[in-house]
Amino acid sequence: MVERYVIDINTQEVPLLQQLGQEMVVPQRFNAAPTQLLPILTGLNNLQFAYWGIEPSLSNNKKISGKLINAPLAQLDAKISHLKALDNRRCVALASGFYAWKSISKKGMIPYFIRPATDAWMPIAALYEHYENMDGKPITTFTLVTAVAPGSLQHLTSNTPLVLGEKEILMWLNPDIKQHEAQALLAQNKAFAYTAVPVSNRVNNVANDSPELIQAAPPADQFGNYTLFD
Repeated sequence: MVERYVIDINTQEVPLLQQLGQEMVVPQRFNAAPTQLLPILTGLNNLQFAYWGIEPSLSNNKKISGKLINAPLAQLDAKISHLKALDNRRCVALASGFYAWKSISKKGMIPYFIRPATDAWMPIAALYEHYENMDGKPITTFTLVTAVAPGSLQHLTSNTPLVLGEKEILMWLNPDIKQHEAQALLAQNKAFAYTAVPVSNRVNNVANDSPELIQAAPPADQFGNYTLFD
């Protein structure tokens, strides 16, 4: 499961974002987590903010919230809500990398920051929902589409965000593309080259959100125990 990601995008280095809007400002986040308001593209020049997975007031329900942050590619056909979203509620989550935790023992895990080796950003295929909460407030949430991790990352994680290429972004956000075409687009699931470095276990606390979190650090588990097994 993809549980945290990073938004550190220089729009000047991403021609597509410049085309979509000269005034587009993508805020930095170094520990983006579920229930937080995060930027998504719901159209070719429509940047808005939505809650990742679930709104904060419902986050105590772990059984529900854990199922809403990711939409595994292999399971998209299993949920009617996902199929409907594939038809007309597709979006792109703006990211530059994500975190994964490598298991080194029964209780020990080491955090890694993973990012594309050559690309300036990591646009993730996502699906969004609109609804009113119990107070009648309009809410928008989104879920990340995930795929089986490439062989180079299998030692760190079993799945990764499904990253779109520039041409795929334009198709994914095209309202004329329908469900079966969107599914065919995702099925292509092109391979990307990634780099991965161990980072500070400070990333385990969602309250920490600073550039230092993505800097390489000696591999240590969540208890602060250093290890050579990275």
